[in-house]
Amino acid sequence: MKVTERELDTYRPKGLEGSQWEELKFCNLPWHQLKVALTKDILPKEVVKQYTDIALKAKDKNIVVLLGSVGVGKTIMGIRYMVRCLYEGMSPPLYLSHIDLKVIMDGRLGIELDYHDTLRAYQTRLKHPYAIDKENYVALEDVCSHYGVVMIDDFSRPHYEIISDLIEKAYQTNCKLILTSNDTPEDLRKGLPERVRSRLREHGVIKRIYGKDLRGGEDE
Repeated sequence: MKVTERELDTYRPKGLEGSQWEELKFCNLPWHQLKVALTKDILPKEVVKQYTDIALKAKDKNIVVLLGSVGVGKTIMGIRYMVRCLYEGMSPPLYLSHIDLKVIMDGRLGIELDYHDTLRAYQTRLKHPYAIDKENYVALEDVCSHYGVVMIDDFSRPHYEIISDLIEKAYQTNCKLILTSNDTPEDLRKGLPERVRSRLREHGVIKRIYGKDLRGGEDE
């Protein structure tokens, strides 16, 4: 479902500064999911209700972990929370999917910081790290020191080490870290070190999302 920039601009939330809106549009997240996240009246009531509960519990926390099966709305809730963070002055934003994580960890892509874009003061660009001077690249584990809100979408067990590093860095900075996964709370207990789990208990909210697959359809 392709969404054009012009169409997306019609969904710009009221009160979101122009520069913040530009940063959100170009922080690497899928535009069609941003459109859905911003359109409250088309979201199922159970998604809105669960999101409201998460936002209230995360008010004084800087790490939000959303767990649940495929298609229950974790990404949409995470993006809505990103927007909330922008309203609270936490910017710039960064969105990375599990595919982004894989190619960055494999060394095939890098996160380039661009401070000189005339339209977008702080635009995220994923490029091959050897395509240009590597001076402007930031290591994956250090993104919490460069971004106000970071969302890692659909992480899994192969990513636990880097997720642990990000939780540690979010604990040390003012960055808001949003994590989504199909894994269970038991998986996290087994896969994350006790030190990291302690950080989560103090500064994080772990929420299990329930519901049916919102994408619909059936296997043939």
